[in-house]
Amino acid sequence: MRLTDLGLTEMEAKAYSTLLREGPSRMASLARVLEMHRATAYAVLDRLIEKGLASVVVHNKRKHFEAVAPERFLDLLREKQEALAQQEKEVGLLVKELVRMRRSAPGSSIKVLAGKEGLKALMQRLLEANEFLVLGGEVKFSEYLPIYTQRWARERERCSIRARILTSKPDPHPWRLNICRRLPKNVRFPTSTILFSSTVAFVLPEEPLKVVLLESKPTFDAYSAYFEMLWESRVKKSE
Repeated sequence: MRLTDLGLTEMEAKAYSTLLREGPSRMASLARVLEMHRATAYAVLDRLIEKGLASVVVHNKRKHFEAVAPERFLDLLREKQEALAQQEKEVGLLVKELVRMRRSAPGSSIKVLAGKEGLKALMQRLLEANEFLVLGGEVKFSEYLPIYTQRWARERERCSIRARILTSKPDPHPWRLNICRRLPKNVRFPTSTILFSSTVAFVLPEEPLKVVLLESKPTFDAYSAYFEMLWESRVKKSE
């Protein structure tokens, strides 16, 4: 098993191994050993610190970076297992709700798309909409399809397809086609929910990734009304 099998990128794995081998290191020397630009090395270390795999220590008034003990990976694995168990419970509740919606909404249909191709299909559908609404906004298309997302963004730019996003993230990346507002602290969406063209899409970031498409005008209208209520109650985050 490699460090990348435990959820690290190649650069993160290289940085962690180097810190473990070299001990506390200054950024200049670390970037040189890693053969990275300092800005790139800082970004990689920030992600390691966020994952609890690296820390910052001060020696002689100088900042050093060091690796956290490898036992941290066992903690990460347990945290992932707990998160998956919670997600399985939430998805089970979601599926029950979707089944109830299907029974109560004549003429509706449910499709389940899996993996990156399923995500591509959803993204292609979004290009056919004038606008789409996002509740949650926790799934980044670029994390799954970095090259395709660039092409998709250019096409979206060409068609001027706007999105309004309600997110719990503290600092969503601004883009002129996205208008973001913060969700209330007491409102949580376990999945990214996307509303467009009388369709409600649920993006489930499990392995493999799944996209549930519910085509139902009554359900779309209900979710849209809820979105608008939350939207109007929030202070605009960025435009």
